[in-house]
Amino acid sequence: MPKVNLYPLSFLALTALLSACGAAFQVGTEIQAGRYALMTGKSDVALGHFQRASELDPNYILNFSAFQEGVWTYVGKAYYDTGKFSEARQALERARSRYNDDQLAKIYLGLVLARDGDRERGLKELQGGMRGLHDWLEHIVYNTE
Repeated sequence: MPKVNLYPLSFLALTALLSACGAAFQVGTEIQAGRYALMTGKSDVALGHFQRASELDPNYILNFSAFQEGVWTYVGKAYYDTGKFSEARQALERARSRYNDDQLAKIYLGLVLARDGDRERGLKELQGGMRGLHDWLEHIVYNTE
């Protein structure tokens, strides 16, 4: 049986793993920088960070905070804060289509729709988001005792 040198294969596997970890780290870094900018009133700066994160991983979901949010929710919130409601709506609808449990996407989409005159659908989104947050809080209360 011929000898197989596993070093090149191991090196390629390790390189692929580190590359994936590096990309995930970069996305997380962009999200955190954007969150900080958003909380300090720098919505335009936040938008840039969130857009870079969405380009790196359009399916990214932040799941270490109190609420799970997708990257498109952050893009939508930043657009909303900058008064770009049409762009906010597009990003938030994308967020809703990618991750149904993103309650804040529903709430912000409801706000955008209501501002845009679609009060019936806006109310439906707001109610769905609020119901989801309520259910999440109920889960925490009853499963941590």
